[in-house]
Amino acid sequence: MRMRKAPMWGMVAALLAVLLMGGAAFAKKMELSFSTVYMNTHPTVVNAWTPWFKEMADLTGGNVEITYFNPNTLCPLNDTYDATISGMLGIGGNGQNLEVGSENWTMS
Repeated sequence: MRMRKAPMWGMVAALLAVLLMGGAAFAKKMELSFSTVYMNTHPTVVNAWTPWFKEMADLTGGNVEITYFNPNTLCPLNDTYDATISGMLGIGGNGQNLEVGSENWTMS
């Protein structure tokens, strides 16, 4: 099965937007919490997210640190969207079926 790349590109674009804000954005170290539906041992986390976290740290000289949290550790899985919008989570990823109506791209 081929992994869908759209969610990852969205997060890359969001982080690049932060990076393009200039040097003032990095006056302090930015620590972001990250949580999705996958456990930390899942191949998606191990082979995609973890290398991406390291790359973001390298690209920013260590000024952006992303820490992965397993689902339901910082907030209930069904509240991931609301926790991200409120700022409690730095980056949150969730199945659209768990957040009906929030960002449901399948509905017209």
